[in-house]
Amino acid sequence: MLQEEYEEIHIKLESFYGTTIKTSPQGAKVLMKLYRNGDLVMHKGKCIADAPELQAYIDKEEYFKEEADRIRREDERRKYLINNPDEIKESDFSYSLLDDVFYHKFGAFQGHKTMILDGIKVNKSVFVYQSNSGKTQDSEVTISWIDSDGECHTLCEPSFYRENRRNDPDRNWGLPE
Repeated sequence: MLQEEYEEIHIKLESFYGTTIKTSPQGAKVLMKLYRNGDLVMHKGKCIADAPELQAYIDKEEYFKEEADRIRREDERRKYLINNPDEIKESDFSYSLLDDVFYHKFGAFQGHKTMILDGIKVNKSVFVYQSNSGKTQDSEVTISWIDSDGECHTLCEPSFYRENRRNDPDRNWGLPE
């Protein structure tokens, strides 16, 4: 096996949760070759003959490359927009982008902040709710704006704890009677 083939057996994907190692289509091709050559056996004395699912995965290599390139380009553009909010267009508005832009400019905050993006006043409100025990907390984030056509938009990521008795005046804020 060539060194280049060996290096293609797996790919590392970075995410919020850490690194995931997966077999790439090129790696699957190398493994198929090893099995067919009899270098790796599944059961003693037997070699792989036909593996349609594996072959279908190998055949999608170009699709996966294009998809990875698309994701990389979108990620680069997103990072650029976060660092250059004056370049954001109304068509770019999404909860995650706007939330990240506000975080980049103001950091973590409670209360209300406003930014002008593409000539549009965009508001972000953060309200913190506590768990019933009061030991943990979670934020409810609302981003709103009126678009260029006069239509009101509100994007909200609710808090896990909003409906808790501690946060409900009708249930005496969770206090014993």
